[in-house]
Amino acid sequence: MSRYGVFARSHAAPTTSPWTRQLREKWAVLKNDLGDYEIFGENLYAIHSIQYPLIEQHYYVFGIRELDKWLSWEETIFIASMFDLPVVPVLEKITDFSEQKIF
Repeated sequence: MSRYGVFARSHAAPTTSPWTRQLREKWAVLKNDLGDYEIFGENLYAIHSIQYPLIEQHYYVFGIRELDKWLSWEETIFIASMFDLPVVPVLEKITDFSEQKIF
């Protein structure tokens, strides 16, 4: 989602699919305030291979980019909340990376 529209996995053209109607309606309210923010999220409205029966919203933010720079998770949470958009649930927060293994 950016000031240019709501895009589904491609920036070629904004999406017009029926299952993005609610998201496009939300975007219509926000578009003039987005500035240089590009909000990346997952629209869980349509059932693809996984059904999510216990979700509170259909769209969850997982990242925000501003002028080709990805924002920190803390910034993402803050900006998403400014636009009243939920973020994906945090399952674990790791602060000490010294003992993390890279696979």
